[in-house]
Amino acid sequence: MNLVYGNKPRRLFLLVDPTDPAVRTHIGLQGAIEVLPTVPASTGYHNALNADASTEDMIERFRVTNAAIYPPRSRAIFAFDRIDDAWGYADTLPAKTAKRILKIAETEGTYLLSLHDASWVNLLRGHRAIPSELVQMACESYWRGETLLSKASQLGQHGGRRVPVLQALFFGRLVFPNRVFDKADVARPTGRRPLPAEAEETPVDD
Repeated sequence: MNLVYGNKPRRLFLLVDPTDPAVRTHIGLQGAIEVLPTVPASTGYHNALNADASTEDMIERFRVTNAAIYPPRSRAIFAFDRIDDAWGYADTLPAKTAKRILKIAETEGTYLLSLHDASWVNLLRGHRAIPSELVQMACESYWRGETLLSKASQLGQHGGRRVPVLQALFFGRLVFPNRVFDKADVARPTGRRPLPAEAEETPVDD
């Protein structure tokens, strides 16, 4: 199950925009942020929604109808459970993440977290050119936490062989041990992460 509800302490990695006023306030002044499913999170904590609003609408409609146990993407903080996934995401979207820095946060209290392969969202941006049964499978697989690479044989020419980049949708309270909001906790590596031998490098989106 890719959905976690609990209070076991967990460390997460965030790519944040240090110029965003909310980031300055929460990290620099308060040292913490609390996000609820009923209140949209600042885009300074995630990479905003797709420019293609219809893709987000489609993913959300599927969630409401078939995966309502998961909270909506539009209200979550986008984080990473592993630092490799954070850098992998940055590698595949260099322009979108160029001004973002990596901050380390720790959970405090009860939280809700789900993990999803960001590659599915990029695939679904071309949903008008994909058979409807594959669109349905892509939405279902995204919310179930399955990787696109694991479904490559079923997707055929539509899927490619994207390297999984697992993103966490987080709701709850995060504390930032380092409250210097405009300095990265971990410097961005100069090289790219190793890619699985069976996968071809293709971009992903959030």
